Amino acid sequence: MSYTYPEALDAMERVVRELLATAEHPRTIVSVLPDAHNGTASVDWTWDGLTLKEVKMFLPVLPAGTRISVKEFTDYAGYATHEVYHPLKTSKQTWDLACKTGRNALLNALEDVRIEKCAIEERVVPNALAVLGDLTRSLDYACDKPGFDPNDPAKIGFVMGFLGRHANGYDIDAKIVTRKLRPGSAVSKVLKWALPELARCDSTQACLALADKIVAALPAKVKVEMPKKGKAQQAQQGPRAQLA
Repeated sequence: MSYTYPEALDAMERVVRELLATAEHPRTIVSVLPDAHNGTASVDWTWDGLTLKEVKMFLPVLPAGTRISVKEFTDYAGYATHEVYHPLKTSKQTWDLACKTGRNALLNALEDVRIEKCAIEERVVPNALAVLGDLTRSLDYACDKPGFDPNDPAKIGFVMGFLGRHANGYDIDAKIVTRKLRPGSAVSKVLKWALPELARCDSTQACLALADKIVAALPAKVKVEMPKKGKAQQAQQGPRAQLA
């Protein structure tokens, strides 16, 4: 089956509606839109009391006449699986606070791992482990280049995200990162306790507390980078996929 780009967005919109209905939110207003600015996927949402009122998901833009390859469609399915779990599991209040206080980059990386673990365990998406693993291999393996240094404290978000997903059970090669880690580096020291703590995080607030603890343990004045795919991400719109 082959889709044009607009058809692929429509297909993903139907998928997101079905996933939310399975998660007992059948009346949520859903829109899946192109994002021409950030080069990645993102999501925004609103709650009305206990009701998930609206979900707006943004996927990387392509020319309207483009026919989507199997790989691109598979990537979009991974994006949708990931992003739909932010409205279901991420505290918007905690996220907004992190953005206002400049703490969102590392929180995003940790929260992504946590919500994907929820997706795998809850099976709203029956094949979540395989779909998310495919997306990780498609995007994160791009870091397997001579210039990537996981010992750089600014890369702690990517490293935690990649190794956290490996701990979630993804069929990914952890050695892409671990073979370059120096045992005495600040990042290596943090990973020894931070990865087990991430596996125990059960809320967005717990991930934020862990992010603060990680930053405090790194060298002073380190600015944690937001992993990027294409153009730079903007933090204001909502939690982003960090599979870059």
